[in-house]
Amino acid sequence: MSLIQRYLAYQFARPRGLAGRWIFGSWLDRVNQGMNALALDLLRVQPVDRILEVGFGGGALFASILDRNPAEAIGVDPSKQMVARGRRRFRGAIARGRAEISLGPVEKLPVESRLIDKACSLNTIYFWTDPEAGMRELARVIRPGGTLILGFEAPETLRAWPGHRYGFTVYEPAEVVRLAEEAGFGNAEIHEGLEPKFGKIYCVKAERL
Repeated sequence: MSLIQRYLAYQFARPRGLAGRWIFGSWLDRVNQGMNALALDLLRVQPVDRILEVGFGGGALFASILDRNPAEAIGVDPSKQMVARGRRRFRGAIARGRAEISLGPVEKLPVESRLIDKACSLNTIYFWTDPEAGMRELARVIRPGGTLILGFEAPETLRAWPGHRYGFTVYEPAEVVRLAEEAGFGNAEIHEGLEPKFGKIYCVKAERL
């Protein structure tokens, strides 16, 4: 059982291979529905917005963002398989200049400074190799007055799955707020939600100062 849990944790962090490309992308779309809905509501997408999603995975939230017709949607993911999947899924929007999909980690985003009006990243912070650097990069690319939304499972939700021992860092909401504030964000709000099949989730919303 531990080998299966380790493999699943490995794929959640960065989907790889055929399984990552064809199975885990779709699976992530299904299991993140509650968090995606909460984040989308908090984003309040406007026609003038340039919106960044870091770690877009299967692309369900990214698709919902595009459906609300922002000026541009930009997706960055550390998984080559998810980037290939995203470029295929959103090739029409990319061709029309409405979307851009790139490969990269949160600690080194291939995005211009102060380009982004609103950014989000869901269920990725557990895997950031350097949380302080990742938060500073998000602060770099978001314009002053812009919005950051970070979604993650509540500690009790995540710890209920034994596989969290393999590569996950568990965060309390206050820890995420602290990281954001130290990087240059303020006016943080903690929003609580529910992923029906798993349990309590949080989204931290903060403003780039």
